[in-house]
Amino acid sequence: MNNKLLNVIYLAGGYPTPDNPSHGIFNQRAANALKNHVNLTVIQYRIYKPGRKFCAVIPEDGFTRVILCVPYSPVLENKMYYFNNRIFYFFSLLFLRSYLKKADIVHASDGNLSIFASWLKKKFSFKLLAQFIGGDLNQDLVQFYKKSWMKHWKLSLDAVSFNSLALEKRFNELFDEHPDAKVIYRGVDTTKFSPADNTANESIFYFLGGLPDYTTFTHGRNTKGGLNLMKAWSMLDAAYKGKDIKLLFAGPDADIPMVKKWQSGLNDPERVVIFGKIDPTEIADFHRSGNIALIP
Repeated sequence: MNNKLLNVIYLAGGYPTPDNPSHGIFNQRAANALKNHVNLTVIQYRIYKPGRKFCAVIPEDGFTRVILCVPYSPVLENKMYYFNNRIFYFFSLLFLRSYLKKADIVHASDGNLSIFASWLKKKFSFKLLAQFIGGDLNQDLVQFYKKSWMKHWKLSLDAVSFNSLALEKRFNELFDEHPDAKVIYRGVDTTKFSPADNTANESIFYFLGGLPDYTTFTHGRNTKGGLNLMKAWSMLDAAYKGKDIKLLFAGPDADIPMVKKWQSGLNDPERVVIFGKIDPTEIADFHRSGNIALIP
């Protein structure tokens, strides 16, 4: 590689694996987009489990991926938030020092990763970019932003990016505006999107969240609200006799047997069209196939 290129470290909380190819897919896409422009190292953080190596180096096509497994306490997770971040910090110092010493830029792919990255910045001379994706800001950091150990966190951020205008607004409410901030959509840019013409005069609802089995999340398969949507549609199906509505049900695990069984039990099962995972190249066309987006 060209040694004059910037040395960039991309911190990722998830990355696709053979048994879970959709996990952290956005991080994989980001790495493939960056690799031709910078000297890239992806640091993938995983929770340590017996049998996993603490640190493993994986050669990828055009970049290096380092898997760092860190002990983590899920008990009283909110109360242990600072403690767990300190563990991530010390393990990063222990295993990643050679990478961090060479880094020009560290990109934290969600706000939580930027907490211990800001402490690492005190030890090294890199610039820190924090990307905010949703729950990191609205569920996690909002609980701690007044803590003394977070007082200098925002000052350590050289740049920030947001996955939506709503996240930028929320960040500004909590921390005031950052001088180097930008909204960067990682999917469909809703400010540029418009649905196709609806000549059938139907109300076509569509849902892209699916029913991914998030075993470490409190709501599991209902994390994206898919189970709530199925219950709501069952109520609508029982009460509504018109034929001018339709539901397009899509996303990871949206086509599992449980969903097909639910569909078959409806009064009008033909008004529900079940898709599985939608390929990223087909997302825009899928949006245009409906006219009412559902985000339960």
